[in-house]
Amino acid sequence: MGSRGDTVFNEGSKTQTEYREIIQRHHTELLATIAGKLRAVPEGDEDMLDNTLIIFLSDSGDNHHGSGMEWPYLIIGGGGGKLKLPGRYLRYPKYGDPGCRTIGDWWTTLLNAYGNPVRYFGNEDLVLKQNGCSHAGPLEELLV
Repeated sequence: MGSRGDTVFNEGSKTQTEYREIIQRHHTELLATIAGKLRAVPEGDEDMLDNTLIIFLSDSGDNHHGSGMEWPYLIIGGGGGKLKLPGRYLRYPKYGDPGCRTIGDWWTTLLNAYGNPVRYFGNEDLVLKQNGCSHAGPLEELLV
């Protein structure tokens, strides 16, 4: 067994977690390469990356077989100036706690920012509604 309880495939080889980290690092490096190429293309007073929004998220969130309660997104680019994005790290209260927000709220924010004013992406979360946690509308702190 690996140091974190992961299965070791062959004696002396890497654990599942170590292989997963190698793949995640590789994906991140690919994104950096794409961003660098977009940054090199002028568009008016800006560059192509300023007018692009790349959204990258793990296919498994917080773990290999994740709970779905932690789902980090990596946002690259300026999104055409429609959102307050650069240099920000946001973490909302956990699901069900006051002030919590859902992944659907991120998509609601994107729709609102780019001209489609909706209250919810998909259906309203009825569990949150029942517990008095409103999550209607976009994440205002991200809108320009």
